[in-house]
This record gives sequence, C-alpha cells and structure tokens, in this order.
Amino acid sequence: MNTASPVASGPRPPRLDFLCEAHVKLGEFTMMGSYADGHKRGMLQLLGGTFEGPAMRGTILPSTKDWPVYYGDGVRRTDVDYVYLTDDGAHLFVTVRGYRYEPAEMSGSTLSAEQVVPAPNLLRVFVEIQAPQDSRYAWLSRNLFFGVGGSGGLSGDRTAVLRLYRLL
Repeated sequence: MNTASPVASGPRPPRLDFLCEAHVKLGEFTMMGSYADGHKRGMLQLLGGTFEGPAMRGTILPSTKDWPVYYGDGVRRTDVDYVYLTDDGAHLFVTVRGYRYEPAEMSGSTLSAEQVVPAPNLLRVFVEIQAPQDSRYAWLSRNLFFGVGGSGGLSGDRTAVLRLYRLL
C-alpha cells in the first residue's frame, strides 16, 4: 500500500509578455490643492506621444486626464486615461492606475515595505485596454496588463516612458 500523500500542484507564478513601450511628452503641471480626503491633487497635461511593440504601434493623442494624488510620504497615486491610435486606425482606450515612488521623500515603514530602488521602475501600474470588438486588437480587452515606467532619462527631458506587459 502506497502511503505517500499526493503533492498538490498550485497555480504557477504569472509570466510577463512584452506588449509595447510608450513615450509621452509631458506638458504643464498644475497643483489643484487639497481635497476632501486631505491629499493633494494635481493635473498634468499630456502633449501626445508614440507607442511601439511587436504587434502594434501608433500615436498617443493629447489629453488632460493625468490626475495624480500626492499622499505626502513620497508616494503618488497615478490616475491616467489615454487614447492610443494604432497605425491602422484603431482607437484604444487605455486606463492606467498605480503608484509612483520617490525614495528620497520616503521614510519609515513606507520606505522599508516598498523597497524601492531609485531607478528605473519608479512607477508601477495596472493597465486596462479597451479595443474595438471588430478589430484585430479585440483580444486586448480581455487581458490583464502591468506596466513599469519612469522618465525619458535625459536631464530636462519631459518625456514619460511606460513599458506594458501582458500578464500570462
């Protein structure tokens, strides 16, 4: 008689599949003030940009729907909506929600729990993409995406860079 207990096989950790890299020119930033939750809100103008990946490329349309929330401890909530226009004419509605970390402004449990390294992935976000159902991009609407981002890297460069990955 075999007395060995069966070994349960649980879910595997997710993998990431590169979707695209986006470059967005940043315009004027306005701090809007403190709101009911006691946190400061801002508004950032997005001047447009480009995105490119193995299966898609195109332009990012200008927007004023980048509304960060500042917690005052070196952490900023990201709340952005974009419209990506693919080279073949499909409009993709892209919603980005997550957090940006500024290690120099963080302290105590916030800093130790986050273990943020200074660069390059200061921004970590979940991304939802809505694509036209009758397009070759329809599959994007039924997947989960994760992104990491930071600045363009050059001093004085007002470009945000976001790399998007599909969770597998």
